Amino acid sequence: MKPTLGQLVDCLGGKWPDPSPLNPQVSKITIAVWHQHAGEYDLGKSEPAGLAGNPMHQTGAALAKLGYVVLCPDALCFEERQDPDQKLSGGVYERYEFCVTLSKAGARSLAKN
Repeated sequence: MKPTLGQLVDCLGGKWPDPSPLNPQVSKITIAVWHQHAGEYDLGKSEPAGLAGNPMHQTGAALAKLGYVVLCPDALCFEERQDPDQKLSGGVYERYEFCVTLSKAGARSLAKN
């Protein structure tokens, strides 16, 4: 069973905001910089954006200072994308979300009966 468009959008974190109008006369290179995992669920986009964490991983901030447009998204289960009910945390919540995503996509168990 193929996942629906709605299931794929949910898997990516929900509906994305409408794009902002761009000035077609200005051409900038845009770079997406994802944060490290390292089990540090409190750090996400803030580290590459230069707002927290190890300066060695603040790549997005360094690229922005050079004039690039930089996107630093949060992976699912990091920073604000943690359990809204605060019942699960860290790797436990990440594994839970993984299972929920698989079930929404119609995945079947590979275990033999």
